[in-house]
Amino acid sequence: MDIAWIFLETGRQIDLIRLEVVGTYDFLEGYPTASWNDRLLAGLAERMKTGYPRATNHIVEPSRTTPDDGPNSPFGPMELFPPITCIGLFRSGPIDEEADSMLTESVLAVAWFQDGPDLPVSDAMRTALERLDWDALAHDRER
Repeated sequence: MDIAWIFLETGRQIDLIRLEVVGTYDFLEGYPTASWNDRLLAGLAERMKTGYPRATNHIVEPSRTTPDDGPNSPFGPMELFPPITCIGLFRSGPIDEEADSMLTESVLAVAWFQDGPDLPVSDAMRTALERLDWDALAHDRER
Protein backbone atom coordinates (compact mmCIF):
# COMPACT_ATOMS: atom_id res chain seq x y z
CA MET A 1 0.00 0.00 0.00
CA ASP A 2 1.27 3.44 -0.86
CA ILE A 3 1.64 5.91 2.00
CA ALA A 4 1.35 9.01 -0.19
CA TRP A 5 1.54 10.21 -3.78
CA ILE A 6 3.49 13.20 -4.99
CA PHE A 7 3.18 14.73 -8.42
CA LEU A 8 6.50 16.13 -9.62
CA GLU A 9 6.70 19.38 -11.57
CA THR A 10 7.34 17.22 -14.64
CA GLY A 11 3.93 15.57 -14.19
CA ARG A 12 5.37 12.21 -13.07
CA GLN A 13 3.64 10.61 -10.09
CA ILE A 14 5.91 9.09 -7.45
CA ASP A 15 4.58 6.84 -4.71
CA LEU A 16 5.93 6.87 -1.16
CA ILE A 17 6.08 3.20 -0.18
CA ARG A 18 8.21 3.31 2.98
CA LEU A 19 8.83 6.06 5.53
CA GLU A 20 11.24 6.25 8.46
CA VAL A 21 10.88 9.17 10.88
CA VAL A 22 13.37 9.88 13.68
CA GLY A 23 14.57 12.80 15.74
CA THR A 24 17.58 14.47 14.17
CA TYR A 25 19.63 14.69 17.37
CA ASP A 26 19.98 12.51 20.44
CA PHE A 27 22.52 14.42 22.51
CA LEU A 28 22.92 13.67 26.19
CA GLU A 29 25.51 16.40 26.45
CA GLY A 30 26.86 19.06 24.14
CA TYR A 31 25.31 20.49 21.00
CA PRO A 32 25.60 20.18 17.22
CA THR A 33 28.15 22.19 15.25
CA ALA A 34 28.77 22.50 11.51
CA SER A 35 31.35 19.71 11.56
CA TRP A 36 29.03 17.48 13.59
CA ASN A 37 26.22 18.09 11.09
CA ASP A 38 28.55 17.30 8.18
CA ARG A 39 29.33 13.95 9.82
CA LEU A 40 25.61 13.41 10.44
CA LEU A 41 24.93 13.84 6.70
CA ALA A 42 27.77 11.48 5.77
CA GLY A 43 26.44 8.87 8.21
CA LEU A 44 22.92 9.29 6.85
CA ALA A 45 24.18 8.72 3.30
CA GLU A 46 25.97 5.55 4.42
CA ARG A 47 22.89 4.33 6.30
CA MET A 48 20.77 4.84 3.18
CA LYS A 49 23.23 2.84 1.06
CA THR A 50 22.98 -0.14 3.39
CA GLY A 51 19.29 0.26 4.18
CA TYR A 52 18.20 0.69 0.56
CA PRO A 53 20.77 -1.18 -1.54
CA ARG A 54 18.45 -1.58 -4.56
CA ALA A 55 17.68 2.15 -4.79
CA THR A 56 19.77 5.18 -5.56
CA ASN A 57 19.91 7.65 -2.70
CA HIS A 58 19.45 11.39 -2.43
CA ILE A 59 19.56 13.77 0.53
CA VAL A 60 17.66 17.05 0.27
CA GLU A 61 20.10 19.62 1.63
CA PRO A 62 18.75 20.74 5.03
CA SER A 63 18.56 24.30 6.27
CA ARG A 64 21.28 25.17 8.76
CA THR A 65 20.53 27.71 11.46
CA THR A 66 22.89 29.26 13.97
CA PRO A 67 21.05 30.70 16.98
CA ASP A 68 22.28 34.17 17.94
CA ASP A 69 22.34 33.26 21.62
CA GLY A 70 23.70 29.74 21.12
CA PRO A 71 26.79 28.51 22.95
CA ASN A 72 30.24 28.70 21.44
CA SER A 73 33.14 26.33 22.02
CA PRO A 74 36.49 25.41 20.52
CA PHE A 75 34.51 23.27 18.06
CA GLY A 76 32.53 26.25 16.79
CA PRO A 77 29.12 27.78 17.27
CA MET A 78 25.91 25.79 17.55
CA GLU A 79 24.38 24.89 14.19
CA LEU A 80 20.99 23.25 13.93
CA PHE A 81 19.21 21.15 11.33
CA PRO A 82 15.42 20.82 11.51
CA PRO A 83 14.55 18.45 14.37
CA ILE A 84 12.85 15.69 12.34
CA THR A 85 14.73 13.42 9.90
CA CYS A 86 12.76 11.42 7.34
CA ILE A 87 13.84 8.76 4.88
CA GLY A 88 11.33 7.80 2.25
CA LEU A 89 11.46 5.14 -0.42
CA PHE A 90 9.67 6.25 -3.58
CA ARG A 91 8.78 4.35 -6.72
CA SER A 92 7.33 5.28 -10.08
CA GLY A 93 7.00 3.94 -13.58
CA PRO A 94 10.17 3.15 -15.51
CA ILE A 95 12.47 5.93 -16.68
CA ASP A 96 13.37 4.01 -19.82
CA GLU A 97 10.39 4.58 -22.10
CA GLU A 98 11.01 1.23 -23.82
CA ALA A 99 10.97 -0.77 -20.59
CA ASP A 100 7.99 -2.97 -19.80
CA SER A 101 6.07 -1.16 -17.05
CA MET A 102 4.71 -4.47 -15.76
CA LEU A 103 8.26 -5.71 -15.07
CA THR A 104 10.16 -2.49 -14.37
CA GLU A 105 9.84 0.39 -11.93
CA SER A 106 12.08 3.29 -11.02
CA VAL A 107 13.09 3.82 -7.39
CA LEU A 108 14.75 6.46 -5.26
CA ALA A 109 15.39 6.69 -1.52
CA VAL A 110 15.22 10.30 -0.33
CA ALA A 111 16.19 11.76 3.04
CA TRP A 112 14.93 15.14 4.18
CA PHE A 113 14.64 17.18 7.34
CA GLN A 114 11.52 18.96 8.53
CA ASP A 115 10.53 21.22 11.40
CA GLY A 116 7.65 19.18 12.75
CA PRO A 117 6.05 15.75 12.68
CA ASP A 118 3.72 16.62 9.78
CA LEU A 119 3.32 13.22 8.23
CA PRO A 120 3.84 11.81 5.79
CA VAL A 121 5.52 14.95 4.36
CA SER A 122 5.37 18.54 5.59
CA ASP A 123 4.03 21.12 3.15
CA ALA A 124 7.42 22.82 2.87
CA MET A 125 9.16 19.55 2.05
CA ARG A 126 6.43 18.47 -0.37
CA THR A 127 7.36 21.49 -2.49
CA ALA A 128 11.03 20.47 -2.44
CA LEU A 129 10.16 16.87 -3.33
CA GLU A 130 7.97 18.04 -6.23
CA ARG A 131 11.12 19.58 -7.73
CA LEU A 132 13.16 16.35 -7.71
CA ASP A 133 14.85 15.55 -11.01
CA TRP A 134 13.55 11.98 -10.96
CA ASP A 135 15.03 10.95 -14.30
CA ALA A 136 18.52 12.03 -13.18
CA LEU A 137 18.35 10.73 -9.59
CA ALA A 138 16.31 7.50 -9.72
CA HIS A 139 17.09 4.29 -11.57
CA ASP A 140 15.07 1.47 -13.07
CA ARG A 141 14.94 -1.99 -11.53
CA GLU A 142 12.96 -5.14 -12.02
CA ARG A 143 9.89 -5.42 -9.81
